[in-house]
Amino acid sequence: KKKFYLGYINYNDFLNLQNKKIKNKKKVEVVVPGRLSFSGGGLDFSEIIKQKKIYILSVPINKYIKINIMARNDDKISVIQNNKKIFSLFISKISKYNKKNFIFLIICLMKPSNGMIIKITSDIENGSGLGGSSALTAGLISAIHYMKYGEKIEANDLANYSYLIERMELGVVGGWQDFYGTIFSGYKFISFNNKDVKVQQLKIDNKIKRHLEKKMIFFKFGKKRSSSKIQKKRKNLYQIKSLVDKMNQNTKNIKNSLIKGNFNKLGKNILNSWEIKKKINPQTSSSLIDKAIKVSLSLGAKGCKVLGAGKSGYLIVLSDTLNQKKIKKKLYKDFKYLPIKPVAQGMKIKGF
Repeated sequence: KKKFYLGYINYNDFLNLQNKKIKNKKKVEVVVPGRLSFSGGGLDFSEIIKQKKIYILSVPINKYIKINIMARNDDKISVIQNNKKIFSLFISKISKYNKKNFIFLIICLMKPSNGMIIKITSDIENGSGLGGSSALTAGLISAIHYMKYGEKIEANDLANYSYLIERMELGVVGGWQDFYGTIFSGYKFISFNNKDVKVQQLKIDNKIKRHLEKKMIFFKFGKKRSSSKIQKKRKNLYQIKSLVDKMNQNTKNIKNSLIKGNFNKLGKNILNSWEIKKKINPQTSSSLIDKAIKVSLSLGAKGCKVLGAGKSGYLIVLSDTLNQKKIKKKLYKDFKYLPIKPVAQGMKIKGF
């Protein structure tokens, strides 16, 4: 019997999900974007949400995980990731397979009813801070469920089941926001508490969105890192209670700045989000990151922050276009500019 922190996830619901009439569809395609989190990250953990309301503001971006599944005429499951064969085995012998990995374990928990070829392609690097592992989890759950039962899982339920599998069954340390950030579309203000999750789609003028896209520049830096190891170093709730309130207020400020198109305030609040996050978990930053942010601000940037758990991955800089060339030139040695931008669409699924 399972015991969970929060009131809106129930293990029995997940079990009932697998008691439906099997239909065995022929093919499904799922596309899941990465996500950009403006504020609130580092606090979206069940043990914190159980006691304090948490706000997150995020948007999908144009980096994707794509999952294509085709049915086989036997009970063999083959998985190919980025054109490399990961494993191939028969469902009847799945319990004897000893090279267990993340994808294999998700497949086991979803209990496929027939053989299939699963092809996964991704331009989201592991440990990059763009929500890649959560996007993969949600995509696989959605795709295998559709192949088995011929139906889509409702977005809130999919986020909950993804959390249950990745965080609670597989033991990957992390929060809730990545599942909602990748599954749901658009700019969204997400409110978590012990009993409910509310996703508010923000109504932002298209002109403001276009200006924002021009002002945001992304840099990839550092090596692959384990977000779980970094997250384990965060301070406990007793130590950071006042910081939770400050981060929540900052997230609301970012929401208002976005809606009004006030980019000066938005930049200050993005930077403030990063400064608060460093206090919550000092392991998120490094001398390289601190120097890059200091240089960017000195060259006219309005705000900066590192995405995800920190340490390495992606640095986002908010700057007027006139200053961007100088910033790119100064950071080019350790920080590679990449043309990343927000997108309107969250996860998409197409069945056949």
